[in-house]
Formats: sequence, C-alpha cells, structure tokens
Amino acid sequence: MSRQARWRQILQGRVSRRGAIKTGAATVATVVISGGADLARPATAASAGSGAAPVWVDASRLAAGDPHAVAGMWSLHQEATAAQQPSGPPRLRILPIDRAKFLLGQRFDLRVEAEGVDPAVDQITVTIDNGGADQILRGQPERSSARETSLEATWRDVTFSRAGVYRLEARVTSGGQTVSRSVTFEVVAADTTGARAKNVILFIGDGMGQAPITAARLVSKGIVEGKYRGLLEMDMMEVYGHVTTSGMDSIATDSANSASAYATGHKSAVNAMGVYPDNTPDPNDDPRVENIVEMIKRARGMAVGLVTTADVTDATPAAFFAHTRRRSELAYIAGESLTPERAVDVYMGGGYDKFIPQSTDGSARRDDRDLIAEARGLGYTVATSRAEMKAPGRPAKLLGLFRPGNMNVYLDREVLREERVLGRYTDQPALWEMTETAISS
Repeated sequence: MSRQARWRQILQGRVSRRGAIKTGAATVATVVISGGADLARPATAASAGSGAAPVWVDASRLAAGDPHAVAGMWSLHQEATAAQQPSGPPRLRILPIDRAKFLLGQRFDLRVEAEGVDPAVDQITVTIDNGGADQILRGQPERSSARETSLEATWRDVTFSRAGVYRLEARVTSGGQTVSRSVTFEVVAADTTGARAKNVILFIGDGMGQAPITAARLVSKGIVEGKYRGLLEMDMMEVYGHVTTSGMDSIATDSANSASAYATGHKSAVNAMGVYPDNTPDPNDDPRVENIVEMIKRARGMAVGLVTTADVTDATPAAFFAHTRRRSELAYIAGESLTPERAVDVYMGGGYDKFIPQSTDGSARRDDRDLIAEARGLGYTVATSRAEMKAPGRPAKLLGLFRPGNMNVYLDREVLREERVLGRYTDQPALWEMTETAISS
C-alpha cells in the first residue's frame, strides 16, 4: 500500500497511526486519531450545533429534587461551549487533568477532547513519553463526536505498570491553526514495608473540617487561658493527616467531590464522584477513575461494608463505589451498588425508595427495575427493620434499607418516637448497631 493510500485511510477514520521513537532511556509514542463519518454521536448531539446553548442538565427539574444538582457545573464547560463558535482556534482538554496522581496499578480512563474542529476531516495527535507509552496507548481508542464541532478519543481501563512521571501532549490542527496542550501524571508505588492491615475502618463525619473539630474540642473539653483542658481521641492518634478536598472547578466544594477525593485520590468537580466531567450531556458516561472499593475487590478480593444514617445513595457513601458527574442520579447510583466489580457486601442506611420499581407505592424510581429482587438474586439478605437486621445468623451479604430517604435522627428515633415523624418506620437501628452488625458479618 502506498503512503498516500494509507494516509487516505487515516483521514477517513478507518485506522490510527501509531509510532514509537526512543530518546535515551525514555520512550515516546504517538497516536493519530482521525475523524470520519462513522464517529459515535450521542442522541442529543444533533440539537447542540454551532453556537447552541449547553445541554448538560435540565436545571429546573434537578434543582427541585436536589439543591446541589447544578451548583458549579456550568463554569466547567464554558471553554467547551465557547469552542463551538465558528471563529477562533480549536481548543483541547485532556482528562485526567494536569498533575493527577495515580497509585501504581490504579485503572482510569484517558480522554482527549478537541472542540471547534471539523470532526469529519480533522485529527488529534497524542504523544506520551517516559517509558509508559506503549502500554498506555495500546489498542484503538473510542472515537466520538459529542457535538457537530468536536472530536474525542477515549482509552478505557488504562493503567501504569511503572512508577514515575509521565508527560502527555495532545495536538490538533483545524482550519490552518494548530493548538497543543500537555499534562503530567505522577505514578507512585504503595509503601509495603510495614505490617499488612487485616481490616480498614474509615469513619467520615460529613463536613467535619478543622473548624467543626475545634468546636467539638471546645465544647467537650473546655478551654482556659488559651489552653484546652483535654484533647479529642483523634488528636492523640499515632498518625494524623489531612486531605485537601478543593475541586478542579471550585475551592469550596460539596460532599460528592470531597468524598471522591478520599475514595479515588483524584480531584473532580462539584456534584461529581469517581469521574472527570467530559463534554457529553450524559452524566454517567464520563471518564472514570478506579475507587478504593473497586481496587481492593479486584486486587485483594476483600469484602466491603458501608453504613450510613443518610440515604445510601447520598453523595458521601456513594462516592466510594459509584461513578457519575451528577450526584442526583440516585436511581443510577443504587444500581451501581449491585454491579459485581464494585458491589458493597454489607450496605445499610436509608434510601429504600431508590430500590423498588416505580409501580410500587413510594418508589423514587422512573423505571420498573426491582433492585430488592436483584439483591436477593445475588445472595443478599434484605433487612428493612432493626429486628430483621438482628435476626439470627451471619449473612455474607446484607442489604439494610430502613427508611425512604435519610433515616430519622437519633432524637426522633430513640427519644421522641413520634408517629407523625417516623410514620411506619418505627424500628430503625442506631448507627452503632448497624456498625456492629457490619463488622460481625
């Protein structure tokens, strides 16, 4: 085949060009991703032509159901929206973002988005160096065009096999203008010199930064002349660390992105968990980063328990297994909890209404999927009251759903016990009871 014929195939989107050159000890690999008529396009893309308004969310519907649903997400896509205009140079985004840090072996999706291009003829050139090129860019990426003026390439389940710093550069030429962007990724190996832990128990006090901790110390211990009368237990632990939870789009973030930072070690955006938000309207197809639940189930075969007094699909607990850029996708999140590669073995809290089909009274779903029946089919014992949770036996898998939405607070549940507040959900377990049951399962 002549060189001209091969390039004709590349321009038609049938193949990608791959090459590698060695520079000293490093390896540099390049892949060219071409457009074409066969590009994957989302169903809503046809209505989002040049200059069209963003189509990311139905803001009024989401805000009515969840006040966090739209906060902060618009600014993230301003650059992509501006690139739809007919004038100006093309624009590039690379996901994960610059200076992302990975644990050796952690899986993630790599995505490059070019906006303000002609997807039928333009190309994206991706280069990665420092020895990891062949393994990162192996296989054909998913080629897509999310809108009439964009071209994207996505590699799924990418992983690094060596620690180090990697540099990735993307380049696109459109209308005679060439634009490039680069990011660096740091890959670190876990410290395995110490004793191996048999179990890990993580407690999360939602919103509990330094200010609430200081307030708790003041109230519980007291302070005289600037000196505390005592310290909290957490102040006296052998190891004490901090995690910054500011997002890629906002300094002050929400609990979805905060918990996602704990669960994945990566920054995301307000309302997002386990993903880097992309330029598509679908909130559940974004590039994913493997979270700790998926990692320990895949690499160690360990069981996972998750206990909360909130709705089990709420942002803080859900960030440890779910992947979505919109925390209000509660029915979707409920389904994610039963997906084998991330299924939580012991899963307890509120949120019963997200697991029953829409034909059942009180359901919050918009389909006929019955997750309670699915859970039983997967070997879960299902409990809907304290008595059922404490039934004899130690089930290997336990799904405890004790109320629609969040569980009642301790004062209402254990002290006042008013029927007008509790309704028919009068037998809800306390947090310590759920925790004890989870540990003993």
